[in-house]
Amino acid sequence: IYRCNKKTARKKYWKCAAKECSVLVHTDENDVYIGGGKEDHNHEPNGDLIGKRNIRQEMKQRVMNEATPISLIYEEEL
Repeated sequence: IYRCNKKTARKKYWKCAAKECSVLVHTDENDVYIGGGKEDHNHEPNGDLIGKRNIRQEMKQRVMNEATPISLIYEEEL
């Protein structure tokens, strides 16, 4: 998982979300990969964090596209 570290009009600079890791990636304004990420991460993937992020994204999509109450979507997704 990466966090946006900096934005310009045409580029986004991403840093690995793990504090001890120094891997960087660059994308264009539409999040299309440009470069970076050539180094290896110095940690294992955080499966729990990835799972939480995926569930949150799915809930956001459903809230935007459905008339179902948010509380029901939350219960169904969990």
